[in-house]
Amino acid sequence: MFWNHIENHWGRYKTAIKYQWPLLTEGEMNDISGSHELLILCLQRRYGYTRREAQGEIETFMRHIEENGGRLPGRHPEGLRLS
Repeated sequence: MFWNHIENHWGRYKTAIKYQWPLLTEGEMNDISGSHELLILCLQRRYGYTRREAQGEIETFMRHIEENGGRLPGRHPEGLRLS
């Protein structure tokens, strides 16, 4: 999965990203609006990640969704699906 897919379908992935990183505010989510760079910066600010850690978290998130048929990485009790 490439980030441009998430960027182009932000409305669908926004909920999943919010479940994964609940400290992100609605304002930040609206500002991010699919921007990979802004997500990295917000994760650094909210979670204290280094840039490399934020990138790794995003890559893990994307890989998990891809490998599990659209299921989120265990944060949502109903197993929220993105498809």
